[in-house]
Amino acid sequence: MKLTNRMLPVLGALIAVAIVVAVVVSASGGDRQRAAAAETDATRTINVSGTGSVSLTPDIVTMQLGVDIRNEDLGAAQQEAAETMDSLISALRAAGIAERDIQTSGYSIWLEYDYNKTPQTVVGYHVAHTVTVTVRDIDRAGATIETAVENGATVVHGVWFGLSDPSEAVKQARELAVADAQEKAEDLARLTQSTLGPVQSISEGYSSPGQPIPYPAAERAFDTAASAPPINPGETEVMLTVSVSYAIN
Repeated sequence: MKLTNRMLPVLGALIAVAIVVAVVVSASGGDRQRAAAAETDATRTINVSGTGSVSLTPDIVTMQLGVDIRNEDLGAAQQEAAETMDSLISALRAAGIAERDIQTSGYSIWLEYDYNKTPQTVVGYHVAHTVTVTVRDIDRAGATIETAVENGATVVHGVWFGLSDPSEAVKQARELAVADAQEKAEDLARLTQSTLGPVQSISEGYSSPGQPIPYPAAERAFDTAASAPPINPGETEVMLTVSVSYAIN
């Protein structure tokens, strides 16, 4: 198409408008890029950790009970261990311990040597068999140990207290941990003349510490009848930690 003198002013105006639009689009695009870069800038952050703990009275107790049998004949040791464990488990069931709360936790055999002879010779065999028992009535913990010892238990490894359902305690501990982290972050932002921004990342760790209470291992033979030891449950602490990263301006 041939351009005329009348068309030149119109064409010039259109070109000018197109240049202005291109400049505006370019500027707005640059602003968006700079804003996105600022939002994703991970160099200005505050990283803190928070802790929350809740102490509750435990409602279950777990213990390991079993036998350690020694005999010069391996087969005889295994048979005696099996018979004693059958008697022990039957007594626990009769005492009200549910089948689901009695779980085999260990079975081992090791040799006993006479180190005074050359070469060393085997003089006996040990067979150890243990079960983990959960008692859901705290008041029956001592009586359960007494029942086990009276029915042949020669091993009591420890006593652990816990919660049958710790979910509500964990929830409370989490809220306390997050509040603790938030308070620390706000304090750090204030001290550094910064403004606290949104959370960039968060992770948590949970622990329910329960230390075993030692109970002396029973001997294979007793001079006196077993008695129920006093068992004090105290409190169980549910602890949760969070690690939080905040953006700062």
